[in-house]
Amino acid sequence: MRNLKLYLSATIAVLVLIGCGPKPKPDDSNNVRGKGNSEQNAQTSGVSGKNGIKQGNSGLTDEELYESQFEEDALLPKEFKDPSNPLSTMKIYFDYDSSTIKEKYHQVILAHSEFLMANEGYALLIEGHTDEKGTREYNIGLGERRANAVRNMIELQGVSPDRIKVISYGEEKPDSVEQDEISQSQNRRAILVYTKR
Repeated sequence: MRNLKLYLSATIAVLVLIGCGPKPKPDDSNNVRGKGNSEQNAQTSGVSGKNGIKQGNSGLTDEELYESQFEEDALLPKEFKDPSNPLSTMKIYFDYDSSTIKEKYHQVILAHSEFLMANEGYALLIEGHTDEKGTREYNIGLGERRANAVRNMIELQGVSPDRIKVISYGEEKPDSVEQDEISQSQNRRAILVYTKR
């Protein structure tokens, strides 16, 4: 009986040690991870993997962003690669500490709205980003407001809200790490990421 107790005690100790070991790190290519509130994370869960979302691509040009999103089976029409077509613009830039969409992006957002209305097989993830000025918490909120501003404009054109998700990365994924104003202005943006439904 005493040996059984020792055996059980040793087994429990080993199981506890195994349970306290290092946890595997999630694979960013298959998960959409944000630093926002739990509601945002719930909104974006399940919108990852093979169907178009490639994380860590914020520093890419619009053309490289297009290529990275659709290198598998989710290719969009070639007008997304035509620089003269507003659909080729996948980034919406904002003024400092602002979530107001500049007038020059209205036609871009309208074009994306029309594409979504005509192509029910696509959904959209809108990433909100900021520069590094301000606290982390403030920047998460500002990134979310930017993404939601784009989302609201698209929904006003008649796109169903269940086809659009938003996530804020705040200052966590800068396009530029340089400190000058021109470089920092490249970080104040929302990025349009298409997915297949």
